[in-house]
Amino acid sequence: MKKVIAKLGLTTVMTGLILLCGLVFGAQNAQAQTITKTADAWATPSEALGLLQQQIETFDNLLNQGAGAEIKVRMGLYREVVDMINNGQAVPKAVELSYQNASRVNDYSNVPAAPFTTNQWSTVYTELSDLLKIH
Repeated sequence: MKKVIAKLGLTTVMTGLILLCGLVFGAQNAQAQTITKTADAWATPSEALGLLQQQIETFDNLLNQGAGAEIKVRMGLYREVVDMINNGQAVPKAVELSYQNASRVNDYSNVPAAPFTTNQWSTVYTELSDLLKIH
């Protein structure tokens, strides 16, 4: 071991140790950053109601222009969230429960509720959540 250190020289060994320490501390710092990530903040109930009402009006306009069943289902989902918030449910819980009710899978056939596929329901949930989260 002494021969190896002597051949490499003290500066090379020190450089290696510094790099090793940097990697170890850097990995710990990166781990701490992922652990301490905070959850998204949701809009207050009054803010959420305003945002939902605007979106419901947009859906209503689309329906008046001949949009299909997908818009009608989305509007129903958003109205259910409004009802739950008006009845005292917290915004994130209202979104979750309304989504679960609207996208309920038939227990017998394992087919998602019409008119959406499972992936489309996931997109609907993401859009609704993003609308009501403070970014």
